[in-house]
Amino acid sequence: MVYFNLAEELDNTEALIYSGTIYLESNNPKQAIPKLEKYISKISPDHENYKIVLNDLGVAYFKINNIENAKKYWEKAAAAGNPTSLNNLKELEKNNL
Repeated sequence: MVYFNLAEELDNTEALIYSGTIYLESNNPKQAIPKLEKYISKISPDHENYKIVLNDLGVAYFKINNIENAKKYWEKAAAAGNPTSLNNLKELEKNNL
């Protein structure tokens, strides 16, 4: 992670997605969220990773039991065409969350 932190200090946008994903996959969603949110703020909605990272943010918020933000990001990702996010939203509905 030291290299990712250094790359972020040098304003390497791609380092944000990699470090955010690593944090998310290693069950550290609280550390993933600021990385992924910063990445989203630096790319355009038509970027190939946009709808994927929106979904990942939804997952991160869901993991910390922040259903409101999870739903918000999944709705944005679904609107951008991410089918996984649409399924996540259906599961929330099914479970009355």
